[in-house]
Amino acid sequence: MPTIAEALNHAASLHRAGDLDQAEGIYRQILAVDPSSADAWHLLGLVAHTRGAHAIAAEFIGRAIVCDGAQPSFHHHLAEVHLAGGKLELAEQSCRQALRLNPQLATAHNTLGVILNQQGRSADAATSFERAIEINPSFTLAYVNWGATLHGLGRSDQGIAACRQALVLDPTLATAELELSKILRETGQLDEAFAAANRATAIDPNSAEAAFQLALLEQGRGAIGEAIAHYRRTVSLEPRHAPAWCNLGTLLKQKKQLREAFEAFQHAAQTEPTLAEAHFSLGVLLQHQGNMPAARDAYERAVAAKPEYAEALNNLGSVLAHVGDWKRAAECYSRSLEILPDEPETLNNLGNLLKVQGRLAEAAVCYERTLKLAPDYPQVRYNWGLMLLAHGNFIEGWPHYEWRLRAMDAERKFDQPRWQGELLRDKTVVVHAEQGLGDTIQFARYLPLVRERVGRVICEVQPALVPLLSKSRLAGVAEFVQRGAALPEFDVQISLLSLPAVFQTTAETVPLAEGYLAADPERVANWKSILGATDRLPVGIAWQGSAGYPGDRERSIPLAEFAPLALPGVELISLQKGFGSEQLAQLAGEFAVRDLGPEFDATGGAFMDAAAVIQNLDLVVTSDTAIAHLAGALGKPTWLATSLVPDWRWMFDRSDSPWYASMTLFRQARLRCWSDVFQRMAAELSRRFRKP
Repeated sequence: MPTIAEALNHAASLHRAGDLDQAEGIYRQILAVDPSSADAWHLLGLVAHTRGAHAIAAEFIGRAIVCDGAQPSFHHHLAEVHLAGGKLELAEQSCRQALRLNPQLATAHNTLGVILNQQGRSADAATSFERAIEINPSFTLAYVNWGATLHGLGRSDQGIAACRQALVLDPTLATAELELSKILRETGQLDEAFAAANRATAIDPNSAEAAFQLALLEQGRGAIGEAIAHYRRTVSLEPRHAPAWCNLGTLLKQKKQLREAFEAFQHAAQTEPTLAEAHFSLGVLLQHQGNMPAARDAYERAVAAKPEYAEALNNLGSVLAHVGDWKRAAECYSRSLEILPDEPETLNNLGNLLKVQGRLAEAAVCYERTLKLAPDYPQVRYNWGLMLLAHGNFIEGWPHYEWRLRAMDAERKFDQPRWQGELLRDKTVVVHAEQGLGDTIQFARYLPLVRERVGRVICEVQPALVPLLSKSRLAGVAEFVQRGAALPEFDVQISLLSLPAVFQTTAETVPLAEGYLAADPERVANWKSILGATDRLPVGIAWQGSAGYPGDRERSIPLAEFAPLALPGVELISLQKGFGSEQLAQLAGEFAVRDLGPEFDATGGAFMDAAAVIQNLDLVVTSDTAIAHLAGALGKPTWLATSLVPDWRWMFDRSDSPWYASMTLFRQARLRCWSDVFQRMAAELSRRFRKP
């Protein structure tokens, strides 16, 4: 029968060969016979450590130390177990005890250096690695660790030398080549970095870190396809390599492969939940998709993982502002600015938040500060332009308003030059629409002015508007073509919304404010017949704009708010089409609104029926929707319910509009409170339209 010593030696040989189950069984048999066998407890702890059971490993090695606390290796291995479990203070205590027992234990000095590095004590760590090398000049791993630490301390040349010394001692040491490659890459020595990474790959073809290093190098030189291939190889070799998944997602996003990018970021976040960048990148994609609740959750995870993540705080603020949580949005922007006080995007976002709350003076301070920091930042130039226009300072505002094209990344590319307003009697200009249908209706009024200076005017508009504009009073001065169709030959071009700047429009010189569109006479007659004769006042209403518009939460109004207008002698008629129409069924008899049915504006082009119906009405009451522009352009009396801080075109502190002579503005007195607006409307409706 073997002695305990013989059994222990046999188990240790099995252990070294990787047969952990057999080794563990023998260690436990030994302990059943001799519970005080320190070596058996120690080796049993190392088995648990190899399996990743660090708490159990610490318990077993701790028992070994109770049995024999004079063994430096026991304390050193306990330090390594604590280090693997993230218990850095305990790891340091155990390591220092090992060194008290044996100050010449080079491996313990190396481990202490790793612990100190993780505690952020790099200078002390460098000293520990250097001491390990003094004791054992052939200690290659200590050279690699020393080199990485010296690089982190800004002593990159010494770090490179340390890694190269490790390779002199062991030319097949892939970790040394990888660390050398990293240092060379980060110091801009790319050719040598590539060579080192390729040598590491040759030494160990299945090294995920070598593939990762090559990916970083290819990405750094802009070889996106090659970088993606190396990142894919990295995660195939090591599926839990979170940084590789995250970087892969970033490159796939650049290539517009958004679904695959999203999956890569998800892998990164699931693999390493504390990787803030992965959560942030998920948030960006989710926000782009319009999934604000999920985006908010992703940004909050990023901030939880990295509280000083200024960019994530800024984006979280944007999502919170979008859903109307202005208090928390302001807190996020403020925290972000504490970290990066001069970040233009955050300052601009804070300005937008203050503006929508009616805190205009504070918003102006943010915009002006941002302009000083980044005078060519498109978003703030555009926002400052909107502020100037809303205050009625048109001449100064229009040049800033031109920055909208860059801010929205909406600048069209043409071979033909931009028209500057010069006389071109024998030339052709293409005026191209942008933004929403309401914008096109509003600014189409400028086409006659263009025709006075240019021989032929072609106006490219949204396909849905071609029928309406082709039958308008503007048809004699412009040819309307739908966006996407082939354009005839032309000489110059300009955006429709740039025309006010060309003509230096002021609030006093807005053209055709009295109306410039006309409805199709046949449709007018048809809808007159459908609407029928009545002794009640016909009032058209519209309440919902496009849900995709960023400020729709503030401009669109629940239909239920229109209830005060349902006065005796008034017939409310819905002009709402599409999104928002479902609210008609939700009234539950509270008040009556006439629904014009599915045929309304179903054929012939956008607003063709709406224009005809409006011509048969006495009044239109609407929120800030395209219907407001249509009614105003038709010259029909129009009442516009606006938020406390409306879109720039409705300006501040006035009840009329220079854009539409027939329009009256009813402004919120309190943010998000519509009841007072409609009570005032009802009183005015009763007074102004009372029949004898």
